[in-house]
Amino acid sequence: KENLELTVAVPGYKQHELDISVLNNKLIIIGKSETEKEESNHDSKTEKWLHKGIEKKGFSMSFDLDHRIRIQNANLADGLLTLTFSYEIPEEQKPQKIAIGQNSKPEVIEHKK
Repeated sequence: KENLELTVAVPGYKQHELDISVLNNKLIIIGKSETEKEESNHDSKTEKWLHKGIEKKGFSMSFDLDHRIRIQNANLADGLLTLTFSYEIPEEQKPQKIAIGQNSKPEVIEHKK
């Protein structure tokens, strides 16, 4: 069993603005920005921005998962969404080490005439 992590940068997003789901071995992460909704309600003719550092727009991303991957948990801290998951490999599918033997001097067989 291996424990792995996937970290996705989601600056400015709050927990309730993110949706994480798994469907048919596909991990789907969706971000819906509340500020995007608020901005669409404002009259764009009255507000003008000189600079927006991080523009927060909705997004969607997906990752294909192996059927042996199990999502354990998700954490959001400092703009980073971290998913922890385990990957269980059955014993018969794990790589097997094969030892290399050492013989003493190789025997030389001479051909007799």
